[in-house]
Amino acid sequence: MSLGAVAIAIGTAACTPPPAALPSCPARQEVQLEPADPVTFSLPRAVSSNGRWILISRAIDGQLVFSVRTAVTGSAPTVVGEMPQSAFTSSPPWASVADDGTSAAFGVGGGPLYRWERGTGATEAVAAPAVVDPPPGVPSPAHLVDLSADGRRAMWAQGFFVDETAGQPYSWSYVLSVTDIASAAIVLQRPVDLADTSPAMSTGGSTLTTRTDLIDVDSGVMAPLAPAVAQLLDEYPVAPFAPVNSSDNGRFTLFMRINDGTGGINMVTYVVYDHASGSWSEVARATDLIGVELVADDGAVVYVRGDAPAISILARAADGTRHQVVSTVLNPTYPVIDPRRPLTHHWAMTSSDGRTVLYSAQVPVLGSRLTASRCS
Repeated sequence: MSLGAVAIAIGTAACTPPPAALPSCPARQEVQLEPADPVTFSLPRAVSSNGRWILISRAIDGQLVFSVRTAVTGSAPTVVGEMPQSAFTSSPPWASVADDGTSAAFGVGGGPLYRWERGTGATEAVAAPAVVDPPPGVPSPAHLVDLSADGRRAMWAQGFFVDETAGQPYSWSYVLSVTDIASAAIVLQRPVDLADTSPAMSTGGSTLTTRTDLIDVDSGVMAPLAPAVAQLLDEYPVAPFAPVNSSDNGRFTLFMRINDGTGGINMVTYVVYDHASGSWSEVARATDLIGVELVADDGAVVYVRGDAPAISILARAADGTRHQVVSTVLNPTYPVIDPRRPLTHHWAMTSSDGRTVLYSAQVPVLGSRLTASRCS
């Protein structure tokens, strides 16, 4: 199936209304949510898609304590759980919070994953899914790969090992699963190559972007990205592009390359590709591009420039206009960068509507201060 057909299958047919645009934000307001603190400061872990609820963490007595609160100054946080700090020595926390603040999820790459519900006040471990039709071999434990930003879905990978001593060639097989966190229902389950066990999940968990394919999670429809890569290579010769992530509706995929074809290996280029029309446009080209936070359903992109800990978060609208969302010095507590969540290193989070950025800014002498930058 062609990429244009996939876009139509996901709901972007020419006869349907155009996707909602990322809200324009000509002016922004900086809101200090908590006073600066040099020791027990809060770090942002998740912000709801509408920017109203946030999940934060504080380091207390060797534990990382997670809390949910509103993005309003003076809001009282509700503790939802804790995990040992030692669990995050090689990976930052993964977290999400619902738009109405009634549930939240948090965990670490590989697992475990926990879910909190406001109605019961309970925090419970989320079980990894069982593979319905496992391949031959001895199963390894399923591990957590990603969470959707809206807190609805989790992605897992599980390997199956065949040893040569069993009379068969040595091999590994892998199965990728996407589950509904609240019900534990399996939404998608399919075998994948080793290199595709950590695809990028869109903000609402509706699409997966692998090295080679765009997958609609709900229908299972899959199409290769090779035609789009070939088109981009015609326009940008020498150095090929690799997919980064896609919009929830499957219409847009953001590609990047780190070589401009003239020997500038540090020159990063972002291009957004429209599968419905077969067209593309350049988002940014610079040596200090360090991550993409959001690919919206209308093709708008929120991306990051800078040299940690000083960064700028920018938005490029579907019409090509750009504006700076925030520029500040952030608190880089862990020297870890997850390619799927680039801002976890800098402790900033962007809501999927693009209107709220939550970050922990370093204030000289006083420490770190939890701040929200939002459309005014």
